[in-house]
Amino acid sequence: MHIAGEECAGRSRVELAGTWLSVRLPTGDASEQRAAIVNAIEGWYRERAEAIFSERVGIFAPLIDVRPKKIVVRGQKTRWGSCGKDGTLYLNWHLVMAPLPVLDYLVVHELCHLRQPGHGRRFWSLVGGVLADYRARRAELRKDGWRYRLR
Repeated sequence: MHIAGEECAGRSRVELAGTWLSVRLPTGDASEQRAAIVNAIEGWYRERAEAIFSERVGIFAPLIDVRPKKIVVRGQKTRWGSCGKDGTLYLNWHLVMAPLPVLDYLVVHELCHLRQPGHGRRFWSLVGGVLADYRARRAELRKDGWRYRLR
């Protein structure tokens, strides 16, 4: 993805055109512009993350026979996701930069925690019952996860 920037009046705006993100910003000095670009792009990704995570959870939750209480999009520094004891899924917005099979792996992983806490044999059996190739997807996330970060 390439990023092109230009100034505009009013609010920041981000648009996707092919493989380009176009960022339009209010005028300001260089340091304000840099911060505005990062904030605008992060906001754009967060919006997409909410929609994509909701869609993917809607696909996989019935297969696992679970219903998360809610989905919270965060920007964790060290985690891709987690599952709260109350049934809340916490998913990292950076993951929307990953290929869909990798994103699906993480969604399935966290949904499986709603049925099986911990990472024992039962947990991995549950994950494998939904995604037979989960090991390859997990390996890809471990290998390429650094690519899905803005900062």
